[in-house]
Amino acid sequence: MAALRTCILLSLLLLLPLAAIAAQSGYITVVSTPADVVTAADFAAAMRAAPGVTFTGATPEQVDADRAAYDGKLLVIISGKDVTLVQGAGDATVVAAARKYFEGQGFSVTTGLFSEAFPAAPENTSVAPPENTSAPAPTPVQGPRCDGCRYGSQCLAEGTRAGSQYCDGVTLRDQKGEGEPCGYDYECLNASCTASTCGTPPPALQPAHPSGGNVFVRVWRWLKGLFWVG
Repeated sequence: MAALRTCILLSLLLLLPLAAIAAQSGYITVVSTPADVVTAADFAAAMRAAPGVTFTGATPEQVDADRAAYDGKLLVIISGKDVTLVQGAGDATVVAAARKYFEGQGFSVTTGLFSEAFPAAPENTSVAPPENTSAPAPTPVQGPRCDGCRYGSQCLAEGTRAGSQYCDGVTLRDQKGEGEPCGYDYECLNASCTASTCGTPPPALQPAHPSGGNVFVRVWRWLKGLFWVG
């Protein structure tokens, strides 16, 4: 019997014509569960003794779907033992009566605005990311291949000297001084790599005397001519 009573009350509360919303001193009970429907029915029964008071039922989904029709009306939102009263224009008396009834029944009663009880869905204010209008980075232009060392606009082969540097086949390196290890003559400042060490270059050969010998040879020949007979 209790379940049947709940179904009948729910039907009566939710199927009343929407035109009753505009009636003076009208309560709109907003319920979500069968238990809330029973609470709304008991509240309606207690308030019907007041002349000119009407009741209409709705669910939160119905109110949110037709906000313009419910905004500004007196809403009694029931959720378990919590009741929120949304006061409409000129309904101070009936709001006070509703508060007195629910507080007397042990409910927690608060008041609020329609926009607080049913906040509007936020508008989509997201901004599309800007299009990439920047020009693509230029592709570096590569010069001709160099199988050696770059020296300005030139490509030096391995072993080539440039000032006080030499090309080792990949990189220009500073030439080495006397006593430093080496592998090739071009690595040394004096262009002499002996026994894997940069050393002093050998002395230059003295040119032969136009007469056919040096001074010592000439003196020896002169003495030989004086004392040698035969």
